[in-house]
Amino acid sequence: MWELNTSDDLSTYDFDLLTRLVVMAHEECVRVSVRSSGPRLVKICLWPRRGRDGRVDDRHPTIEQAIERVRASVLTK
Repeated sequence: MWELNTSDDLSTYDFDLLTRLVVMAHEECVRVSVRSSGPRLVKICLWPRRGRDGRVDDRHPTIEQAIERVRASVLTK
């Protein structure tokens, strides 16, 4: 696992660092967690995954699979 602290603006569209982080995590099979790290800081934690199949703590979905799952959960509510 890798951890880094940042005070950068993590956003989804303008200055799209959050979107880039999510897309690259799915491309590279890396689990990403964003946590509090102190005043004006967030900690980004990265765990490499083995691939697309296997146990839940070994695999990582494609971005398309993740989008499908989120859309299904949002549309059912």
